[in-house]
Amino acid sequence: MREDLRTAVENVYTVFARHRLNDSIEYCSHCVGADDARALHDVPLRDLTADHLRRFAWMAMSTWGEEGDFLHFLPRILELFALREFHDGWLLGKVVGTVTLYGRRWTADEQEAIERYRLALWRDFLATWPEVFTAMGMLEALGEFDCSITPYLNIWAQTFDEAAARHLVDFTSDFMLSVWDDRLFCHELDTWLASGAPSARLREAANAMASVESGAGFVEALEKIDGYGAWLAGRSR
Repeated sequence: MREDLRTAVENVYTVFARHRLNDSIEYCSHCVGADDARALHDVPLRDLTADHLRRFAWMAMSTWGEEGDFLHFLPRILELFALREFHDGWLLGKVVGTVTLYGRRWTADEQEAIERYRLALWRDFLATWPEVFTAMGMLEALGEFDCSITPYLNIWAQTFDEAAARHLVDFTSDFMLSVWDDRLFCHELDTWLASGAPSARLREAANAMASVESGAGFVEALEKIDGYGAWLAGRSR
């Protein structure tokens, strides 16, 4: 974990410490076992594992707990994503989507702490290869409920290392298989792909490869992005 992400996680713990553990947490007994529910009280917050919190993260504010309960456990849930002990992209989307939806009414320092975490998580992702998440999965999670992904794309375009470039190569396979719609996510992604920034990054990466074989994937990805950019340009005429 990069130091800026570690700092962001600690800041979330500090800011959200005001949300104390309730004496009892309501849950659907048909969905949640008594032992699972008890563990959330018996185990200290920072010692809770992915196994302890996985089902709660999925069911929070539906069949297990209320918003206050979610806010109490949120720092540890976010830390488990930072540690990659949670590595389910669908769960990341669920948690980030919940944070986006409800976070609009949280205090200013809570919103700021979450935003710092989101940006640091993305930077940490770009700096790590191989990764348990995909770039498309990360961006879709960060863009839940029409949240702008432009800040993350701008960071990507300005990150000049091999890991970030390899994520871009991997990404070309994902976005070509996606079905575009009218979401803000798709408009922002199209704008970025057509801007020339990702193409420039891939050209630099391909030229830096030590051999033709190792650079082949970068060249193929570059051809895909250039072709998609040309298609976008033709569509806008």
